[in-house]
Amino acid sequence: MNGMAGQAEILTPEGDLEVVVSGNSALSAIEEADRAHMIATARKYPRKITEFVKELTELSCYSQETAMEMMYSLPRAGKQIVGPSIRFAEAVLSCWGNSRAGVEVVDVERGQNASVTAEGRFYDCEKNVGLALRKRRRVVAKVVNGDAIDTTGNAVSSIALRDAILRSVPKALWNPIWQKAKSTAVGDAKSVAAIRSALLESFTKMGITETQVFNALGIPGASDIGADEILAMQAWKKQLNEGISTIEEIFGSPEDEIIDKLMIELGWNQTKQRMSRDQYRGRRSEHLEYLRAEVEKLQRLQPKKDESPAGSKKNSKNTTSKDSQPEQSAQPEVSAQPETHAQPDQETQPEQVTMAGW
Repeated sequence: MNGMAGQAEILTPEGDLEVVVSGNSALSAIEEADRAHMIATARKYPRKITEFVKELTELSCYSQETAMEMMYSLPRAGKQIVGPSIRFAEAVLSCWGNSRAGVEVVDVERGQNASVTAEGRFYDCEKNVGLALRKRRRVVAKVVNGDAIDTTGNAVSSIALRDAILRSVPKALWNPIWQKAKSTAVGDAKSVAAIRSALLESFTKMGITETQVFNALGIPGASDIGADEILAMQAWKKQLNEGISTIEEIFGSPEDEIIDKLMIELGWNQTKQRMSRDQYRGRRSEHLEYLRAEVEKLQRLQPKKDESPAGSKKNSKNTTSKDSQPEQSAQPEVSAQPETHAQPDQETQPEQVTMAGW
């Protein structure tokens, strides 16, 4: 028996000495041999950049429908972020050749702040270099169950795999091709009106109003929808159909405007508003109910302007002379003094109420 762990020397019937590797060492040896074989094959048949550009261009711009699949779009801070989708990354991987890519869910966090973390990997066999990166995504759902976690896991896996591929393949090679795919997806000027009507109709069937679409695009009406807006709408439709994004993530909800007004009425600054939204992420109805309750508390604590001792004195049966009337009319000014002292409490009261809610 050899002194090295996991190895054994066996004498075969022919008299040859054979080394047998067992346990984890055997698995490592197999993986190492597989990797060496991939590298040798890749270097025997190296990729050609000109062929990569030609194949990717033909695949990405094959048709308008195909080009649409190469895009994704999300509204952020009043702007449209348009970028290459997972479908474009898959095309890049296929045309690049001599490489491997994969993705795996590495962590699932449950509870109030449920999230899923996935790790995307890319390995270039020809250059013998690799990349692994992780992406985390929150579970946005009213009820965090197995289906919600699976849906979020699929979405974050696509994001992690896409980023791993596109960060490994030089952007200078694939970005011009993606720009051509954008132009192909929009189509010519004659088709803009037809595409615009079809997209608005499809969003209506999903329960999304035209006002929500216009707000997400940052435009006043349908006549302002141009090539860039159509590209964003096409990407949204694809993302919703594939479950990569939700309606709330892209378009928000009609309740969002009510929530904003209630937080302004409470006197919250931007930091508190953001913290409140994060705390009730995925639970918009509960957030709205909580804010309404806080506003009701604030209104009960505010002194009523109509309440003053002058009302009771006005209805008093005692009669006074005309000379004493000014003194009587001046009485409310003296009795109203407690209201002025209560004003600072009124201003700071929202702080006390909201701090209890955190």
